[in-house]
Amino acid sequence: MSTVYVVNRSCHNFNKATAYGDIKFMTVGSIDKFNLTKMHRTFFKYLKDSDKQDYIVISGLTNMSVIACGIFVNKHHRLNLLLWNQKKKTYKAEMIFFEDYSFELDKDNKINPVYCTELCYNCKYREYTKCTKQKKDITFNEYCPMWQINKNI
Repeated sequence: MSTVYVVNRSCHNFNKATAYGDIKFMTVGSIDKFNLTKMHRTFFKYLKDSDKQDYIVISGLTNMSVIACGIFVNKHHRLNLLLWNQKKKTYKAEMIFFEDYSFELDKDNKINPVYCTELCYNCKYREYTKCTKQKKDITFNEYCPMWQINKNI
């Protein structure tokens, strides 16, 4: 089962997040917003044991969430968030993958994102899209970073 890492335990009710996994609160109550080193150490203690199928619930100070998400992305090359939908009173899982691009310098020494042309986006973790470089449709294949997980679907 996945783990749901809640950045800060506040007055909100996080019970509906248990549909996605066991909840772990990484901090509780007020935190010194200027003590980034302490935040990093605290979140690293929890997220070092995280798995790529785990989730983060954004709560508390913005800089706390930024640090927690940065650690998760650095470890897993993806970010799995549970976002609260106020109208539907439920969480929605959103995932962003960071292993399908890199950055290069162009002829003017400006950084440009370079998207992998071998990847597909037709799996349960992403919505269908077109290749950003070749401008053609691409299908699910063994080059997809999620292929090893999804090959048995």
